[in-house]
Amino acid sequence: MIKHQLESLELAELKDIKVYVERLIREKEEEARQRAKAELEERARELGFNASELFGAEPRKSKKQPTHQNPENPKEKWTYGPGPKPHWITEYLKKGGKLEDLEIKS
Repeated sequence: MIKHQLESLELAELKDIKVYVERLIREKEEEARQRAKAELEERARELGFNASELFGAEPRKSKKQPTHQNPENPKEKWTYGPGPKPHWITEYLKKGGKLEDLEIKS
């Protein structure tokens, strides 16, 4: 029955439903994760432990060292990776500069 209803919808309506369903799935997964965490913490307490004793602390992300530096302002540094490049890099590249020229030499 639901398949037939979905097939009759326009593309924009289906995309709206997709966004809604994806958000709903994320919320339900987070709720399940929180319930599981609470149950594990409760069980650990019953056994005389706390959860961090059993599972350890959350691992910290290691901070990467900067890979590029602004030649006009050495305080401005950037670590190559996902995400947009800083404004000073895009301007440097627009002027014909090369990204390699901005690399921090060790």
